[in-house]
Amino acid sequence: MDYYSKLIVSEDFNKLITELQSSHINFNTDEITTPSSFKTSDYNGNGNIKVLENENVINLNAELGYEYIQNNNHIISGYDESLISIPALEGNGYMFAHSLVILNPEKYIPIVKLSLNFYTKSRTLVTNSTLIKYAKDPSVKSKIDYVQDKSELLKNYTPPNSIIFIDGPLIGGQLSQLNINLNGDLLNKNIIPIFIVKNSDSSLIIDNLYKGQYNSDFEFAFKTLKKGQRTNLYMYQDAYSKNKNKIFTYIKPYDNVSPIRFELHEETYKFYKNQLNNIFNCIYYLLLSQGNSKNPQPKIVAIAEAYAREVLKTININDIIFKSGLVPTMNYTRFGW
Repeated sequence: MDYYSKLIVSEDFNKLITELQSSHINFNTDEITTPSSFKTSDYNGNGNIKVLENENVINLNAELGYEYIQNNNHIISGYDESLISIPALEGNGYMFAHSLVILNPEKYIPIVKLSLNFYTKSRTLVTNSTLIKYAKDPSVKSKIDYVQDKSELLKNYTPPNSIIFIDGPLIGGQLSQLNINLNGDLLNKNIIPIFIVKNSDSSLIIDNLYKGQYNSDFEFAFKTLKKGQRTNLYMYQDAYSKNKNKIFTYIKPYDNVSPIRFELHEETYKFYKNQLNNIFNCIYYLLLSQGNSKNPQPKIVAIAEAYAREVLKTININDIIFKSGLVPTMNYTRFGW
């Protein structure tokens, strides 16, 4: 199947802008910055940790990872997103660029979906609109919509028989079940989803295995690993739901940077555990090829992030805001939740 670069604008994008303008919503224009990533909640959970491998530290091989990419039938793809948060007196707007990038032998193929939502606690405002959404907590509702938009993009456009690296944790607060549902849908297409966590105060390992020795799992991994190594595989077994079980490891691509956590759902592990050593070597190659020791991440994900931000930069927010004619709030920001 051939894949082509796409920019997908959500069906109601322009209609919502028209409604915001006709509703006289006012945004602040004082502090417009560049598009930025946002943080989703990580999950310490209530459960146990099981060690799945005998070796505490496993060496990785970037050359084998490159060969795996070249010779394996799986297509490599990556996902990231960028967000503009637009507060107003009447509510909060969120504009997302969801970015899927597919690696083919000659080039990167970006598929970006642009969406816009506006949330308010004013039932009067909602009554006079078909697209403005009522929400007691806009930060919660917007995150749910974000995952649904992300899921729709990935289910529809991720190539079958591929490996996709998804920025953000698999399990995280109210988004957990939505991510698990996405994981199952991707598995049904023979897609291997790998989730990525770059910063977290998670303490699953140290709470279960190294009490009192470290501040966080990231500190444990940083002090345990050398460049080009990963920890053994750990399995988190949730106390309340087996559906939230996950397998994870930490990889350290450079000597003096924090490691990165890579995690997968238990169902993914069952289907593809015999390929994981090759996949981790592939990840190590992608980390090195990205070439940024200050902010290491798989290159395919870094490219997806860059496309998401560039798409948001093409949007003339000032034009949208000035036409809407709303009363500004204190801060207009492109940062996340």
